[in-house]
Amino acid sequence: MDDDLIYDVGVHTGEDTDYYLRKGFRVVGVEANPGLVVALKERFAGDIDDRRLTLVDKAIGASRGVVDFYVNRYVSEWGTTDHDWMSRNAKVGAPSDVVRVPTVSLGELLDSFGVPRYMKIDIEGADRLCLRELARRADAPRYVSVESHAWDYEETLEDLEILGAAGYRKFKVIAQHTIDRQVCPRPAKEGRYVRHDFPPGASGLFGEELPGTWMTLEMAKRRYRTLYARVRMVGRHNGVLRFVTNRYLVAALARLFPGGTGWFDTHATF
Repeated sequence: MDDDLIYDVGVHTGEDTDYYLRKGFRVVGVEANPGLVVALKERFAGDIDDRRLTLVDKAIGASRGVVDFYVNRYVSEWGTTDHDWMSRNAKVGAPSDVVRVPTVSLGELLDSFGVPRYMKIDIEGADRLCLRELARRADAPRYVSVESHAWDYEETLEDLEILGAAGYRKFKVIAQHTIDRQVCPRPAKEGRYVRHDFPPGASGLFGEELPGTWMTLEMAKRRYRTLYARVRMVGRHNGVLRFVTNRYLVAALARLFPGGTGWFDTHATF
């Protein structure tokens, strides 16, 4: 394991990669969206030249090949290789255009660049390919985070089970819609201290700097069961927010059902 290495699987615009680099880590970043890759190469040109950032412009797949990638027209975070996810997004008014992109397996990346201290996984429907690869390996990151789907408890439950099979025993459920309230601890517990304001869409703190108390697998399952009950009532995909456009009513529902209008990351460690 390389304690100074982080994998950012789903770089997007670089909001997390920038934070990891500022904290002194080397980063392997994976991004499949060709348009975003162009911007990332320009933004991080110095870090790429200094070999502090390795940018892999491919989609995660089961093996090397080529796959359809759906570039969302309105929400850049919703780019995906999963046809079902693309269809879900289209149903809420966010259609996609398709491009062909090369693929690489997570196992190949780990063999090429090493096992990181922390791996962030956020690739819209293909996250489980990464989790299953970790469950197959004898070596895995000390810390890992994965976005938990905001509409299907059973999918999140399966992710938790795979993480358990990979050897992870402690979990935290982090509300992503409150990331902008996180404050970097000083002194730092991961890398070096930086004063950082987390932008919308960022994954936030990680590892030893995460807020809250670590839970067992069963505790994490119970936590998500409560959260998804709220999501079913008020969520944008299958709750009353499908029919709500008034932002004041949205805010009122968010106060009544905390967590029901947001999304979450599962963090795990040994």
